[in-house]
This record gives sequence, structure tokens and C-alpha cells, in this order.
Amino acid sequence: MYMLDAAGERAEVNIEEVCMIVPRKEGPLFITADGAAYRFPQTTRELVGLFGDLGFELIDRNAIINMNKAVRFDAVDRKVYFNEHDGGDEHFYATVSAANQRKVNHLIRESSAAAMEYTMSCVMYQGWGGIMNVCVQLLIKGKGLYAICR
Repeated sequence: MYMLDAAGERAEVNIEEVCMIVPRKEGPLFITADGAAYRFPQTTRELVGLFGDLGFELIDRNAIINMNKAVRFDAVDRKVYFNEHDGGDEHFYATVSAANQRKVNHLIRESSAAAMEYTMSCVMYQGWGGIMNVCVQLLIKGKGLYAICR
């Protein structure tokens, strides 16, 4: 498991190597046979420092999320979801502060239903020969919007 060493640096500690755990007010101290002491992170800065390169990002004052598990972002409600919308009322999410929204904007996307739909719209315009109907088929594909004119 990852912990912080005496210098505050990340260290991977095999719990089977720990000889003694010393309960303290600021959190337990894990001591190995060679006398090395390890502790859990106590602050947001320490948590992000410990897990940041594993994909964890601070997105709100009280939320550090694993970006590798985030699947979508609702920009209106500023919520990051960790599962696909399945029509149910309950979803596992974390809120995003306005200052950190740029970290999750890449997760904004159309719903899966919209990604499968084709929309037909007729565009009327005034040309040299009078009013003409031009049909445009819009295909929502992935993150882009493509127009196919016929």
C-alpha cells in the first residue's frame, strides 16, 4: 500500500513488513523492522501528491477523484459520473468546482441515445430561382457533428 515516509515522499509499504503500529492523534505510524516509519497522508495536498500520478485529481475542495474511472461530465450541474446513465434515479457522482471544471471538460459528450440518432431537417432558403428545399442529414458521431448534404 502507498504511504508517506519520514520525508513525506511516497513509499510502497508491504503491510506484512510492518512490525508495529503506533496510534497517534494525527494518525497511525507504521514502523518496520529496520526502524523506518510510514504514515497515511493527512492533507489534500499530501493525498494529491501521493496519488496524483495514478490518475487522481482534485476537482472540488472535498473531492479527489480517479480520472481513469470518470466516464462523463454534466456541465450544467457540474457533476462527474462514474457510471453510464441507465435511466435510474441514483448515480454515483462527484461535484466539480467552477475553478476545476477545465480538468473534466473532456468528459462532456452526448448521451448514448443521441449518439445513435439521425436527425433530418429541411432547410428552406431563398435562391435565384425561388424557394428551394435542401435536406440535410445530421449525424452525431462520437464527439463531432457531421452534416451530410444531398
